[in-house]
Amino acid sequence: MKNLLLFLILAVITLKLSAQKTITKTYENGAIYIEGQIIEEQYNLNDEFYIDESTDIQLNIGNIAPLKDGKWVTYYENGDIQSICFFDKGKRIGVWISYHSNKQISSKENYDTGEAVYFLVNGKKFQEGKITRLGLKDGEWKFWDEEENEYKKTFKNGSEQ
Repeated sequence: MKNLLLFLILAVITLKLSAQKTITKTYENGAIYIEGQIIEEQYNLNDEFYIDESTDIQLNIGNIAPLKDGKWVTYYENGDIQSICFFDKGKRIGVWISYHSNKQISSKENYDTGEAVYFLVNGKKFQEGKITRLGLKDGEWKFWDEEENEYKKTFKNGSEQ
């Protein structure tokens, strides 16, 4: 019975320590800037990021850290959505969508397939290719100029080859 009680106490403590915490940052006018969940987790030197709550800067570290987890949304000051992103214990997952201030899609990045496409404010596609788990261009990319002429460039981990 003592062992069962001890196990239950440890389980409750573990759940409390690993529970998600909501983060919300606001503009000076009170409008929400960014909101999402964090979870305290061991940093794995993978492609994980933690939240420095004082600066909103994502930094790599080597110990327990508050990692982004679940859906994260950033907003323009007028309340329109700027981006929707998804994390699994700090790792980028799923489809990330960003919007221009005119509500047109500016980018779609799929961190499950590595496919990415970027759009101009007028809705025309101007870049398309593969990205790494860190969002870096990788492989052959297609680009379109103002006259919609296509040209290609090759990248390796974000660096043009």
